Amino acid sequence: MDRIVRTPTKNCSPSIWLHIAILFILVSNLLYAEVYTHPKASAGVLDLRDWSFDKQGAVVLSGEWSFWSGIFLPPESFRNMTSGMGDRHVTVPDGWANIIDLPVDYHGFGYGTYGLTILMPPSARSNELLLQGGPISTAWRLYANGEFL
Repeated sequence: MDRIVRTPTKNCSPSIWLHIAILFILVSNLLYAEVYTHPKASAGVLDLRDWSFDKQGAVVLSGEWSFWSGIFLPPESFRNMTSGMGDRHVTVPDGWANIIDLPVDYHGFGYGTYGLTILMPPSARSNELLLQGGPISTAWRLYANGEFL
């Protein structure tokens, strides 16, 4: 009769157990994490009325913005304007080279006005909001509710 001899398995090193534990924690967090789809601007309007900044966090102001090429619109001109008006709508963030219908003589240069109407939730108070931007390598002015920031 043949004898079956079992050899004891070598102990796993502590680093393997650490990696397994970290992997388990990451996978369990992914399974139970709430995933929010951030709203995007469409036709010059970003609707945040159903957004909870406390629960869902910050929002990136990306999507389709209103755009007027070759004109600087003063802030007071937006007061009487319908939401989302503009010569055209362009994707932000994006470069001028991707705006197909700009005049040929722009070649990446030119000027214009970007506009975005943001519909805020009633719970948001303007003194609690923060606008954070990255580096912009051109001249620009930023207005909110007609005030220069």
